[in-house]
Amino acid sequence: MTPGHNPYIFGDEETDRYRLVTQARLSASRMKANARAYVGDKVESILDLGCGEGQLGFALREVYPEASLVGIDRDARAIEQAQRQAAQLALSNTAFFTGDVEQEIPAGPFDLVFAELIFLHLRQTGRVLELIYDQLAPGGQLWVKDLNPRLRERVNHPAYQRLCDMLFAALEAIGSHPLVIDELPPLLASAGYEDVHLELEEYTLGGSTPEGQGMLAITLGAFYNARQLMSKVNGVSVSEVERLYVEVANYAIGRQDAVGSHIGPNLLARKPMAQPNRESA
Repeated sequence: MTPGHNPYIFGDEETDRYRLVTQARLSASRMKANARAYVGDKVESILDLGCGEGQLGFALREVYPEASLVGIDRDARAIEQAQRQAAQLALSNTAFFTGDVEQEIPAGPFDLVFAELIFLHLRQTGRVLELIYDQLAPGGQLWVKDLNPRLRERVNHPAYQRLCDMLFAALEAIGSHPLVIDELPPLLASAGYEDVHLELEEYTLGGSTPEGQGMLAITLGAFYNARQLMSKVNGVSVSEVERLYVEVANYAIGRQDAVGSHIGPNLLARKPMAQPNRESA
């Protein structure tokens, strides 16, 4: 993997950057609504792992305006945009860095470490959990938002379900973990975290609302932008992937009612108050 490459981008870089930005904006609204219920009121320092252009970190700063914010991402271009936006907003106590979270994360201590759709792509999950643990303040929390392992069950349409199957197979073939939300709880317990629990958010998929239309666009965009990879891994033609994509799009677009729903899992875990930091690996 080349330095600065963003491993979360499928296919055409420009097109998929737009998908990621749209995804972050939609997630930000739910984050602002639910953050205090999930992690409480006492957050004075935040680390945003895989921060992209900073949208979710900025959303957290709206919830916790007195907190410091640090963001890290492999995508140097996204980090430059986050730095520009922070300057335009005149945000103090804010810093963004280019880096690989599997090698090193910024020094804490942090009250909250947030990671959206990052653990899905990690190769060294256990190591990253330990790196985070070491930089959490006693009682600090890790908040992971990631892919729903049962994504295919959310829309009752064979073309959609086939695309989900092919996407999951493609992710597994490149070393990603589409079932990571199911895999994380025992790893968190082994790393020393406590109070591991799941909070679920439900979004409509399609229909007439802006949120439903946005989630539909994000989902269809992921299928379309990953079509070359899905074709190669699953042994089908690109045109067949595109045919399934068009079938789902035609089924969904223009309907007044939603075609299904998207369940967003939020996995939360806490560093114990009394347990000292382990030595860094």
